[in-house]
Amino acid sequence: MSKIVKVLCGDHRTFCQLLDLIEQEVEVFRKAGQPDYALLEAVLEYFEGYPHCTHLPAENLVYEQLRVRAPELCQNIPEPRGEHRCHAERLASLMQLMRRVLAEGEIPREMVIDAAQSFVDHMRRHVEMEETRFLPAAIENLRAEDWAEIEARLRDPGRQAGGKKHYDDLRREILSWGAESIQPTLESA
Repeated sequence: MSKIVKVLCGDHRTFCQLLDLIEQEVEVFRKAGQPDYALLEAVLEYFEGYPHCTHLPAENLVYEQLRVRAPELCQNIPEPRGEHRCHAERLASLMQLMRRVLAEGEIPREMVIDAAQSFVDHMRRHVEMEETRFLPAAIENLRAEDWAEIEARLRDPGRQAGGKKHYDDLRREILSWGAESIQPTLESA
């Protein structure tokens, strides 16, 4: 399996863990509790920035190459750029509502819950599609030289390596923080 596929699948696992954290905090909010807004803000920051550092460029390059090698398969796989615009719109909507909540604006609770659930559901469907259709098609149809070319393009010195490090650090912090926030739930079970 290509190093790129391994990284993308690892990202998907991380995304699912972060989506779990969003759902956990939204459930607190749904029950009229006080969610960990700092944790939510960090998770949303991660989703806003990290994918642009490595994940989306890699998916876009893999899709471009798959379109060359197996154009018929791409007719049944959504084009990544369009999917990513959808994610960004849902994320922006959720972030805007979160800012309003934090500014103590009067916002119907259901609006925030619906926006969060819309983002989470869309991301989960997207990850599932990539794991079950997009990546298997790429693994089956791309050649070693295709993967090498994609890797070379991703190593472009003009890319922001510092940005990736920032988001790697943020991911570790969030997952550690999230594990602490669910610990009491696990201990009380």
